[in-house]
Parts: sequence; C-alpha cells; structure tokens
Amino acid sequence: MSNGRHMEVCFVTPDGAIEGRVWQEENGWKACTISSPHSASPEGEVAVVSRSEDHTEVFWIGQYGSVEAAY
Repeated sequence: MSNGRHMEVCFVTPDGAIEGRVWQEENGWKACTISSPHSASPEGEVAVVSRSEDHTEVFWIGQYGSVEAAY
C-alpha cells in the first residue's frame, strides 16, 4: 500500500511467517513481523487492504487452508 509518504509491503517467508516492510518518508524502511513461523502456507499469497491512511489489514492462507488475518 502506498500514499506517497508511506508504503507497506507484506510477504510469506520460507518458514511460513508473514513479514512486512514499512517505508516512511521521514524514517526510511523498517521491518515488522506480522505472524509467527508456520502461520502461512509457503505456497500461499498475501492480500493487503487499507480503508484509511493509518490502518492496514493483512490476509493470508494458513498452513491447512484457513483464512488468517492481522489488523
């Protein structure tokens, strides 16, 4: 997600965790952990939505096919 001053990227790591990187104009890039290892299917994908500038929701497929989320 990006608004010109702020950008977020989320992804599945090889061990099945969900991680993100957040970029802010004034601070640069910072890492963030969204879920623990083995939370996501390594073949799964991540969906990120934002209804406002200060709130992001992350959805992914769990190890056994469930839909997981972090707000």
